Amino acid sequence: MPAGRPPHRGNLGGGESRGPGRGGPRSGSPGGNKSGGQGFSPPRPQSNSPSRPPYSASPGNGPTFRARPVAGGHAQDKSLSRRRGPHINPEVVFEDADVLVIAKPAGLLSASPEPGDIETPSAFLFAKQHVKSHAKRGRSRPRVWIIHRLDRESSGLMVFAKSEPAFEHLKEELRSRRMHRIYRAVVAGGFEDDRSADEQARSPFAGTIKSYVRERYDKSMECVSADDVRLGDAKEAITHFKLEHQARGLSMLRVRLESGRKHQIRVQLASIGHPVAGDRVYGGEDHPDPCRRLALHACELGFTHPKTGESLRFQHEPPYSFFKAMGLRKDDLDETELGVTNQPADAVDDQTDSSWDHVADWYDSLLDQRGSDHHQRVIVPGSLRLLNPKADQRVLDVACGQGVLAAGLLHRGASVVGLDLSPRLIDAAHKHLQGAPGQAEFIVMDARELGQHTEQLGGEGSFDSASLVMAAMNIDPIEPVFTGVRTLLRAQGRFVLVMLHPAFRAPQQSGWHWEEDESGSEKCVRTMSGYLSTFRSSIVMNPGQAAHGRRAVTTWTYHRPLQAYTAALGSAGFAIERIEEWTSQRASEPGRRAAEENRVRREIPLFMAIRAVAMPTHSPAS
Repeated sequence: MPAGRPPHRGNLGGGESRGPGRGGPRSGSPGGNKSGGQGFSPPRPQSNSPSRPPYSASPGNGPTFRARPVAGGHAQDKSLSRRRGPHINPEVVFEDADVLVIAKPAGLLSASPEPGDIETPSAFLFAKQHVKSHAKRGRSRPRVWIIHRLDRESSGLMVFAKSEPAFEHLKEELRSRRMHRIYRAVVAGGFEDDRSADEQARSPFAGTIKSYVRERYDKSMECVSADDVRLGDAKEAITHFKLEHQARGLSMLRVRLESGRKHQIRVQLASIGHPVAGDRVYGGEDHPDPCRRLALHACELGFTHPKTGESLRFQHEPPYSFFKAMGLRKDDLDETELGVTNQPADAVDDQTDSSWDHVADWYDSLLDQRGSDHHQRVIVPGSLRLLNPKADQRVLDVACGQGVLAAGLLHRGASVVGLDLSPRLIDAAHKHLQGAPGQAEFIVMDARELGQHTEQLGGEGSFDSASLVMAAMNIDPIEPVFTGVRTLLRAQGRFVLVMLHPAFRAPQQSGWHWEEDESGSEKCVRTMSGYLSTFRSSIVMNPGQAAHGRRAVTTWTYHRPLQAYTAALGSAGFAIERIEEWTSQRASEPGRRAAEENRVRREIPLFMAIRAVAMPTHSPAS
């Protein structure tokens, strides 16, 4: 669905709205069910042989370093032992001229809360003293920059920068969510699996927790509803998890951070009823403590090297107590990557229903009675060109709305299955395409639950192509949609997405303004105040009418940067084949500014289209 204004002539943005044809409610309750983690082969921590060198590279996009304790050398730096506090030193995992990677033990602060504190032991203090003690004489004073933090009670990998360019690079990797961070956690309770045996065998239970978190008066964190009116100080937090094993009333999870908020993993897992074992803040008085510490360990860390551009990934095993608590040996688990699959309904905190059913009549009227030049002249022709459907091919139209794209597909001889969460828009699709040539079926279904309806829709690989047009921005989370589409597509099947351009048309983060150049001529300029951060916005679809007293028609839209879509497609098993940027075909009414308006309208794209193909062998990326 569109995220923006309804189209009208003279709107320079070209109507940043969903325009005709794309389906109704973009989402509903999240897909998937709680599951018990049976019939899968989860990750196996690699045991380290004493004969293995400290850093061993593995094939892939870049080296993977598996750390082991080093006898002597940097890892035995005693610089903190003379300071007050516990006698626990970090382990140096990797170091070069630009970066330092260490493994922080539990109980050690990441950094002292007091600037300039050189007495309280911390990982940051250790890093500074370590770099200073190993600096060559005659060089300028060595410096260290902290990039991220771990909770004092947790353990695992941290990276520090040793130069200002490295600091800027790594902070940007973290801010833009490109830094790879995986944790292992032992949590209270087990997960029930309601999926079929075949689905359990295909993939372990996994899910996503998405909520807003904020700091309480006592410095602890709390999850709040996305609809909470006091969201001013709350920040979005996204955590992905995969179940590896469960026994003895405990579960071992492999957790991937997408955002990086204070206590994020701990507060979000507690919010779904599975606090981290040993968590005295969020676990309550009666929670289990089998490891006699917080059972949370940062076991993987990956980033692009700031100087060489090489992709580096480091691994560090959790303490043996994690496995012992589960009744496991370290080699009882298979080493795999974390890939987010089906999303359990109870794993998402206070997810908003972004359904378009409440605006279905208005939207159908907009497209049916007034039409949309965007759809007629840009969106539908472009989508059909990228899909290139053939006669007798089967096409899945996700978030089909009232069937505007489906009409074009049927005209080309394809058979269509259209899905939308809005019953009223599905009714409209039946009405508009009644008597149309070809075979069409329209079903009320949440796009995020495609994985639960594979057999109902024809089974794995039963579609030749699929579309998601002007709807991706109105669905959250998007990952289960892509995974479900991939399951239903045959190998090399095409998947076409069309959306408002995420870089130039971010709702409430972009706009037009006029300014004079040096010659005094007026220039129209597109401005952006945000792009990389994800956020949710309430959009008034009929601002002109609402301003004159008509009832405002509002929907939710979710902004994501392009890299979020490419990462989700790759994780689902797609390869991106083509990206196109489409401009508005409107023209301004004659006037003093018309020529400039038309120039920028042709220069700044309104839509982005992505064509991806289903890879023959689907192996979710981490």
